[in-house]
Amino acid sequence: MKILLISPPLNSLYHAASIIIPPLGLLYVAGKLEADGHDVEVRDMTYYDGSETYDGYDLVGITCTTPQYPEALQYAKDAHASGCRTLIGGTHVTFTTETTLRLPYVDFVVRGEGEQATSILCKALDEEGSRFDPRKIPSLSWYDADADLVVDNPQIPDIGTVDDLPRPARHLVDMEAYKVTKLGPRPVTTMITSRGCPYNCTFCSVPTLYQKRKWRSREAVNAVDEMEYLEQTYGYGGVLLVDDLLTTNVDRIHELCAEIIERGLDISWWCQSRADILVKHPGLVEHMAEAGCYLTFLGLESGNEHVLAHWNKKMKLDTGGQAVELLRQNGIKALTAFIIGMEQETEEDIDNTIEYAKTLDAHQAQFSILTPYPGTEDWGRNIPRIFDNNWANYTGSKVVFHRDHLPGDVIEQKIKKAYWSFYNPMRRWDLVLKNVAGVNPRKLWRILTTLRKQRDLVIPQMDPVDHYISLTSSDWETWKTSYEPAREVAAAV
Repeated sequence: MKILLISPPLNSLYHAASIIIPPLGLLYVAGKLEADGHDVEVRDMTYYDGSETYDGYDLVGITCTTPQYPEALQYAKDAHASGCRTLIGGTHVTFTTETTLRLPYVDFVVRGEGEQATSILCKALDEEGSRFDPRKIPSLSWYDADADLVVDNPQIPDIGTVDDLPRPARHLVDMEAYKVTKLGPRPVTTMITSRGCPYNCTFCSVPTLYQKRKWRSREAVNAVDEMEYLEQTYGYGGVLLVDDLLTTNVDRIHELCAEIIERGLDISWWCQSRADILVKHPGLVEHMAEAGCYLTFLGLESGNEHVLAHWNKKMKLDTGGQAVELLRQNGIKALTAFIIGMEQETEEDIDNTIEYAKTLDAHQAQFSILTPYPGTEDWGRNIPRIFDNNWANYTGSKVVFHRDHLPGDVIEQKIKKAYWSFYNPMRRWDLVLKNVAGVNPRKLWRILTTLRKQRDLVIPQMDPVDHYISLTSSDWETWKTSYEPAREVAAAV
């Protein structure tokens, strides 16, 4: 079969921060389909400037996150009009099959991990032709026109290990174009050494995307082989290890670090970790630093204990400070991430988080607005509060649901205050003078300007896909007068 895979473009905030990365998940699917013998092309619309026709393709597959969903639908509509079968995958559609498949130009949705199910689907389409029976394809969702019913086929078991998959088909995109993304002075690209997360934070969809919060890893030798391949083949001096939680298994990370050191591999890397894992295992941090860890992303989320408890974070405030200091002592930079706008947060709570971030004084900080993504616990319990169903606004920089104590414009202003307060050049002048990567005044200005103008974030949505939400009033004062807490409890049950 001739298959076209499409990744919608990243929104302007990524461009403002100079973070442009390949669509790794889609490239994993492409690698599997190529291994099956199919003719595969990939269009990453962040950079793609070739023909946008769909003539000659048997299947057009599109991946998307929640804010990319409207554009994914546009690609599906255009491809379907050209006579192609259409398939959409990714986190968002995994949890919105009911509305997605009632659109006449979306033929299939693959839920959860995409490689195995897409492989089985394409094999069946290729071999069965007009006799194709969608009921036999695991993890496939489809629309049964005769019954007027969206059917979610039983889920295929998640892969046992990521090593079971072919490597991502990076040769199908222009890897040179992504070298704008840097870790310090070095260009970096993405790879994974594991999938899944055993924790259950309420704002995150990973626990429900993978079955039973399952965590799977690669052998350390195979992972380091890929690091070496990226350096030797494409000239990348660094990698972003975009595992959901790299440090889940401490012994495995020790093996990974030992393998990097033994080979004498001169490569910088970035990872995500929980703060409490690092604090519990300080020897791991030392080993990571010796093996080239340049920066670690820490999801600290809030400067308020009650907010952390509400999100089931299972971590104390002082743990964040200990982790940042431990990283600093070992020469590893920390990127601390915070979320503001929990349902019951007050202005004082948000200010506490901003001050907490400043007190920790990590190398970088990221601030986002709590956004209820489909598939998360926060989605279910906040449905009665949602007033905006334009998925393009679900970027973490826009308010899309009401809070008890603060209107949306106040929360959006707090995000801007947080960034300016943390990155204020007068506060961090020593780093600015040293031109430390990540504390770049021009980059900060681009981010603040993008937040102010919201460029490219509002994408016209062709169809009112509302996931059967009965939207509430967008006016906060009006909503406050009619809001009933009992509705929220009922929705969450």
